[in-house]
Amino acid sequence: MNVELNKRLQAIKSKLLESGGSFRTISNYLRRLADDLYLINCSLEDDCSTISRSVSDSWLCQIEAQLDHNHKLISIVNKMIIIAEQGRDFDAMAKYVDRISEIDASILDGYVEGVSNRPVDGLMPCLLPTTLENDVMELELNSLVSPANWSEWNLRFSNHITIVNEFVRLFPASHSFASLPCSLSIMLTQINREIHEQSKLENLLEVLTSGQEVCDYSSIFGMDVILIKQQLKPVPIIGDEEE
Repeated sequence: MNVELNKRLQAIKSKLLESGGSFRTISNYLRRLADDLYLINCSLEDDCSTISRSVSDSWLCQIEAQLDHNHKLISIVNKMIIIAEQGRDFDAMAKYVDRISEIDASILDGYVEGVSNRPVDGLMPCLLPTTLENDVMELELNSLVSPANWSEWNLRFSNHITIVNEFVRLFPASHSFASLPCSLSIMLTQINREIHEQSKLENLLEVLTSGQEVCDYSSIFGMDVILIKQQLKPVPIIGDEEE
């Protein structure tokens, strides 16, 4: 019996380790998003980017809590594996059996197929798609260079929205924090609309002033340029965070 139990515990441990890696991927991504939201908020100074920072921080705290649960569960499973290998009595670990049974039930529900409907703290509801991991990695690499203009920020936040929407699909509505990525997606979309408007103003200003000296605008577009400059926010740059 202990041989079969040991195999099952090893399988549970494997899924927990896998989940730990997934939670760390999400945690690292949210830290990257927080940096971008900070820069955008400093520039736009709007309520939506302010609230989105709070939602992002709340989700990060939840993910860190999941990692803590994950580490504790791995420790418990490791001890149970040792007990099973040595053929000892499980009486001393009886209080932990229910927790491990919950993990096992969630995995058997359809974890690998992404259809598990029994969320358990410390375990991802499903596998993290390789494509999503690659998207996160690519964004992190691109984030080493700050966007040079609003058009590039528009592209950066479009990528954020795509990634967050993929994360939304990983957590069923029954999950304790499923509402956070959903809310964040909505707010990021609103922020990106404002970024897109800034990009259009930026492009229009470039067209109106193209080929002209800084203070030598034509009488036709002079007032337009002044009005556009009043609406155009400064482009967020990494240097702003250090000042």
